[in-house]
Amino acid sequence: MKKLLYIILVLYAVIIGVGILFLLNNGKDAVPVKDGAVLAKEKRLMDLKAESDAYWNQLRSYYDDSPQEYMGAQFDMDRPIGELIKSYEEEFSNLCALFDLLRESDETIYQRFCDAMDEYDIDYSVLDRIPYYDNPLANPNWETHNLAVRNFRSSVNGRWTLVVLKLLEQQLFITPDDQELHRMVIDYRDKFKSCYESSYAD
Repeated sequence: MKKLLYIILVLYAVIIGVGILFLLNNGKDAVPVKDGAVLAKEKRLMDLKAESDAYWNQLRSYYDDSPQEYMGAQFDMDRPIGELIKSYEEEFSNLCALFDLLRESDETIYQRFCDAMDEYDIDYSVLDRIPYYDNPLANPNWETHNLAVRNFRSSVNGRWTLVVLKLLEQQLFITPDDQELHRMVIDYRDKFKSCYESSYAD
């Protein structure tokens, strides 16, 4: 009887020991239990991702179903954010180039008028009696070109640079090991500093 009791105690000890080892080994890989706040945040993120996917899929469906010849503008919605930023800045540069063309046209309109009169032998000397500030052909829209447009370009460029900088910084906080992103942040910090330090035309 004592021998049987001894065997039962040994088996019981072995079972307990195996159980402890099992718990210790599996505890290393155990997934911690998430509290309610973490689960709620994850669900919110999943809901926002689903909302974003639905929005972009709807736009892609509209774009795919629309005749290309009737599209006023085409947008590549799947381009990386860096390429989209560069694309916008190129478009803004093109807009500024158009402003420059209009300014140059107004600056030379009087001379081009005089050249045309000379070509057809038309006397325009009477125009010399008009003061330049009353002459509609003497550098028209000077204030618009040299003040309003200049301030507009400076304001839009500065605000755009600030928005990009803020977005890039927020992304860098999420992916701090992204060295290329870090370089972009530093670059846009320098750009915004330059925009901030430049003064408006008065």
